[in-house]
Amino acid sequence: MLCLHGWLDNANSFAPIAPYLPEVCLLALDLPGHGRSDHRPAGVGYHYLDWVVDVVEAADRLGLSRFSLMGHSMGAGIAALVAGTVPERVDRLVMLEGAGPRSTSAGQVPTLLADYVAGRTAARAVRRPGRGSAFATAVRARLAYADPLSDHSAELLCRRAVVQAPQGGVVFGNDRRLQRAMPRMLSSEAIVAFFARIACPALLVVASEGLGRRAGISEDRLAAIADLTHVEVPGGHHVHMDCPEVVAEHLRRFLIGA
Repeated sequence: MLCLHGWLDNANSFAPIAPYLPEVCLLALDLPGHGRSDHRPAGVGYHYLDWVVDVVEAADRLGLSRFSLMGHSMGAGIAALVAGTVPERVDRLVMLEGAGPRSTSAGQVPTLLADYVAGRTAARAVRRPGRGSAFATAVRARLAYADPLSDHSAELLCRRAVVQAPQGGVVFGNDRRLQRAMPRMLSSEAIVAFFARIACPALLVVASEGLGRRAGISEDRLAAIADLTHVEVPGGHHVHMDCPEVVAEHLRRFLIGA
């Protein structure tokens, strides 16, 4: 099972739940620009459809003709698009706190692209500090901008997110371009078309206090999936990290019937 983390997270997102799924081989990826993966080259952006290609390429390099997918938040959206792109290769799909990227209407495209261009120009003028902060300071910063998550989960993510600064201390190693607005060019109709191509059983896990429930998930997307199980669990957006035993119970039932 290939595991895809959320925005500005990394492969450690799935470390807490792994011990609860000993029968499942979890292969957690650091998506480009995150964790210990390289940043994209200058002039190359971060877009959902590019990440779909990255995931399929990773499966190819790993020699996986068939595989399952589990994604959290942004990773859940990427996983769903992968399952709709190569349905013949995906056995199971698990979406945690997300069901596809936000859609874009035709009228929004020019403004979104203008914002993206302006953001790229501003990002080029920002340099990383020569001296970093203490690891504990990085953990507090992660807690400050994330949807509420436990101290332990924030520390676990930071272990893979920070790098040594030239003059001491640590800084976040994520590509700073990820913090700028990214143009979303998929219409609602296009996303539903991807979902309609999903041929495998799918599980959607939404947390009672998470972003998925608060933002709402398009019913037409869910209706397009032929075989979907939809469950709600208590917790916040990173419930798979903060309460892994609760999420794992539903995953085991879905994946192995236990």
